[in-house]
Amino acid sequence: MQLFSRPPFVLALFALLATLVAATPAFAQSARLSGHLTDPSDAPVAGATVTATDTSTGVSHEAVSFPDGLYIFPALPPGRYRLETNAARYARTASP
Repeated sequence: MQLFSRPPFVLALFALLATLVAATPAFAQSARLSGHLTDPSDAPVAGATVTATDTSTGVSHEAVSFPDGLYIFPALPPGRYRLETNAARYARTASP
């Protein structure tokens, strides 16, 4: 009952804050990138370093492939990326 006896601006302020808190995740944009590294015989490549470089900013992010060859970049800023892989016993590769 006391909630309704408060001045209207307090209720409006509370509504505004609740809206801003609820909308915050909408501003935090990111992308997930994943893939599997395999050799020419389709065997997984474990322990490879995968580098994703944003082509417009030059900012790089690194991931290491799991035993099954899976690599994951869980939260990349949206953009265009150039991928490079580097693993022992394999030639370094890069996307165009």
